[in-house]
Amino acid sequence: MAQLVLFVPYYRKLFCGLWLAFLTLGLSLSSLSQATAETKPTGAIKTTSEAKPTGTTKTTSTTKTTGTTKATETTKATGETLLVQSTTSVRNAGLYDAILPLFEAETGIRVRVVAVGTGQALRNAADGNGDVLITHHPPSEEAFIAQGYGVARHPFMQNEYLLIGPESDPAAVATATDIRQALARIQGQGTAHPPASQSPDKPAVRFISRGDDSGTHKRERELWHRVNAPLPVPKPRDSTWYLEAGAGMGATLNLAAALGAYTLTDKGSWLSFKNRAGLRIVYAQDPLLSNQYAAILINPLRHPHIRTQAARDFVRWLVSEQGQAAIAAYKIAGERLFTPNAAQFPNNLPLLEDSRLK
Repeated sequence: MAQLVLFVPYYRKLFCGLWLAFLTLGLSLSSLSQATAETKPTGAIKTTSEAKPTGTTKTTSTTKTTGTTKATETTKATGETLLVQSTTSVRNAGLYDAILPLFEAETGIRVRVVAVGTGQALRNAADGNGDVLITHHPPSEEAFIAQGYGVARHPFMQNEYLLIGPESDPAAVATATDIRQALARIQGQGTAHPPASQSPDKPAVRFISRGDDSGTHKRERELWHRVNAPLPVPKPRDSTWYLEAGAGMGATLNLAAALGAYTLTDKGSWLSFKNRAGLRIVYAQDPLLSNQYAAILINPLRHPHIRTQAARDFVRWLVSEQGQAAIAAYKIAGERLFTPNAAQFPNNLPLLEDSRLK
């Protein structure tokens, strides 16, 4: 009983303290609300209930048929930022720096790009860390959509992969009849002339893989499979001529230049690469080296926080006449890095009307 008597004042004191704290907080909030209501913003954007949802652009006219849209009339968004998960090759080639300011000026939607390898971009997007995905490996993109992470693919530009090698071309790749024979020659000469047997008259033949699960790495492995099937594709632990950089395209090209090795790169990365140091294009223009880029809207049913309207406006712009013209206009030393080709995919626009995007 004595213990109860001792604790009663303590709990009474605690209760009173909490009650006074809540009372003080309530008064403070009331005063703050009143002060806010009486203060008029000076030169600021209104954020009252009259304001429309941020980051939306209203499209009043679109056109049909060839997979592109004509000039669209839009109302500028209120400063929303769109997050794009992208392959590194588009950023490293400088395309975003050239075209995003045009989109932002037209719509008011800012675009932030996270540039990583295609595999990582797909994982980031699957986790909901982005509104739009831009990659260049169709099989992975189709699997991404089939698993419910994306709404639809919107192919909008392409370039090609290039086989790069030393000026001396020790594997005689330049005279190959197709890319499979070119790679088979590298493998054959690499096995016959490993680095340990290198001499001035018989230089070592090496191939540097990105080894980073990027779109370029994925395509390279597919090409090796075509060369070696049904045997396994090359692995660093099984050979001295096949090496993995485990890095992006720029670092891989630098390593190839340092070692006098062959590697596979996309055209955009090669044209923007400065340290060519004895490297050149040794094989190109094979149908298996086509490199298609696509934009995918992240599925808002899986990730409700996605900025659906802004994302749709961005993809619509990429496949529009304005967006396609901006891509076509981007060149380095007079050479186009990417070829716009949305017109070859007439379903681009109907797919943007998917019910999941409403």
